[in-house]
Amino acid sequence: MLAAATTAHAHLGNISYADFEVRGPSVLLRFKYAAHLTPGLPTGQEAPTSRAQLRSLESAVQRWIDETVVVHSGGERCALALDSLVGPDANQDLLVTC
Repeated sequence: MLAAATTAHAHLGNISYADFEVRGPSVLLRFKYAAHLTPGLPTGQEAPTSRAQLRSLESAVQRWIDETVVVHSGGERCALALDSLVGPDANQDLLVTC
């Protein structure tokens, strides 16, 4: 039996959702989570997370992705490059695309 999947959904820790889409030799990863959980933000912050705060933490988000998300192809680990941070939205959620 031969089977192939092109999309997988998963819940990863504090992430609201994650979507992996295989596109030929590439994998597109999208995940959405509560913006206040972004690595590098001060804990217990009273005010909502601002867009400027999130933009300043892009390198911390990239490190977090490198340390926590593992995708293998052909027995080798794939590098996931941060493509975009969108948000926070009205629900204070952040959408990350790699």
